[in-house]
Amino acid sequence: MNARRKPSTTAPEQSIQERAGALRAATARLPPQAPLEALLANCRRYAADFDFAPFSIEELARLYEITRQADSFWGHIGNMPLCQSSDGSSRLSNIGWFVEGESQRFSFFRDSCVAEITRRMPANKAEQDEILSVRIMHEIDCNGRVDRLDAPDLLLEALKAWG
Repeated sequence: MNARRKPSTTAPEQSIQERAGALRAATARLPPQAPLEALLANCRRYAADFDFAPFSIEELARLYEITRQADSFWGHIGNMPLCQSSDGSSRLSNIGWFVEGESQRFSFFRDSCVAEITRRMPANKAEQDEILSVRIMHEIDCNGRVDRLDAPDLLLEALKAWG
């Protein structure tokens, strides 16, 4: 059938210029993007204020693993096009700022978790193994290697415990 389509009476056709103007007006109504410094300060504060006291050493080690996986997840999401501005620039979209914030929050949280587990004294060999494993994984995650440690005694501790 070659019936002609009737123009919609509810929405008048708009030119590209009118659509672009409407898009700019809608974008102007969005909340401004948070500066990275404010975002990072909030993420640091969350990690610094978190109470790790109720967690055992084993639970801290599992919490560390969970935050590693969650941060990896947020990192993958952050590489998606939905996290970039629709104008073709490399600016983050509102979703991108949210994703970046969550990724940073987990990074600072993980650092705090490692600091807490390092302060703890192991009650047995299993707890000592958990502490050393977390510290070594974190060192590799942060520096890419374990022989350039910020804490040079970590390798000696591992050798004494496992060696």
